[in-house]
Amino acid sequence: MIEVTNIVKRYGNNTVLNQATFQIQEGQLTTILGPSGCGKSTMLRCMNRLERFDRGRLRIGDVEVVGTEEKQLTAAEEKQLTKREKPYETRIRSRISRNRKQRRIA
Repeated sequence: MIEVTNIVKRYGNNTVLNQATFQIQEGQLTTILGPSGCGKSTMLRCMNRLERFDRGRLRIGDVEVVGTEEKQLTAAEEKQLTKREKPYETRIRSRISRNRKQRRIA
């Protein structure tokens, strides 16, 4: 589950995310809709740790993602956040592996 609670993100005096709160259950298909400039990309960037948020709470599974301070994730936390591959990534890895094996045989 992904749990976003009261996330605030500011760029100077401009508040882009103002107490954003929602939950996404495992396996749930979710979209983020809104007009240009409303903070959709900023929210995603905060969720995947490309951007630090100013206030609030973000949990992904059992891992608390800290946005307001520098925090190095433990190896276990990093693995927990990145353990799931998308089906297309699995197919691509499989094809690369197969191609490498075929080159060695030839």
